[in-house]
Amino acid sequence: MPPADAPANPNTLPSPLPCDFLSDDSSRMLLTLVAAADAGAAGETPVGAVIRDALGWTLASAGNACLAVGDPTAHAELQALRQAARRIQRQRLPGCTLYVSLEPCPLCQAAMESFRVEHALYLASRPPEALEARRPTPTRRMGCSETSDSPDSPPLSPAAGALLTIFFESLRQHC
Repeated sequence: MPPADAPANPNTLPSPLPCDFLSDDSSRMLLTLVAAADAGAAGETPVGAVIRDALGWTLASAGNACLAVGDPTAHAELQALRQAARRIQRQRLPGCTLYVSLEPCPLCQAAMESFRVEHALYLASRPPEALEARRPTPTRRMGCSETSDSPDSPPLSPAAGALLTIFFESLRQHC
């Protein structure tokens, strides 16, 4: 039996989430920061992700949950991808956009390819040494053109970076 909030007909839209009035990329990025802050408050690495479908519906929002569920692969992106797939009762997410507060790692990039995510936008970049892996799904930094070699920072980048900095400084103080 499908979940209570699942659409009766797979061709109908899912019930809207409270944030469906937000239509632009910047608003969805704010939601990633909220999810990241919630994850950080729970002791997780503060990363948040949001999935929007081709019609503009917000299908999922999640933060990192590795510690909470005891699963090192419970990254925000994977949590959101799984929620979105369950919500629309499909294992692929064509036409969907993933918004994430930190550039996806190779594991999440591979998952995005498997889920057939069309676009991914992120706020904060990973350090250069973390970027050696191939990017299977085209990703671009929020606010940048896909052809730009030296993009300007999107307006929310400092907030995403600050969440991560505070989290890791706090960890260092407890060591």
